[in-house]
Amino acid sequence: MTSLAYPAVWTRLPTPAGDPEVALRAASGTAMSLLVRVTKLGLAKVTTRTLPIVRKLTDELVASDPRSEQLSAPVAVTVGGLPGYRYRYRFGNGADSGAHVHYFLFKGVQMIQLVLQALPAERLPQVEPVFDRIVSTFRG
Repeated sequence: MTSLAYPAVWTRLPTPAGDPEVALRAASGTAMSLLVRVTKLGLAKVTTRTLPIVRKLTDELVASDPRSEQLSAPVAVTVGGLPGYRYRYRFGNGADSGAHVHYFLFKGVQMIQLVLQALPAERLPQVEPVFDRIVSTFRG
């Protein structure tokens, strides 16, 4: 069982009917949002020792959006007892820009993605403490 808490002032949004991997969507207006996606992978159990093996996969997933520009190097993390990587990147330009703090966590044969979004990208430093608090509540 996994759990995650977000601020009470945020609104839980409906999950897309055609995307059963999306487990949760929540937002604070248009400025901040959270998406949780759970994907079954055909991989052996990922541990902190074997984590570097999946780095190519997570790098490719972030790079699949040609608009993404990493703000810092990916960091190996353990969140809620699960190993994974944290990426920080921006996407888009000008008024259409945004930033993500994107966690790829591994539990058994599942990859759990926590995608926290700030709009516009320049707001990321202001809202990252909120994102950190949300992630600190995650239990895998």
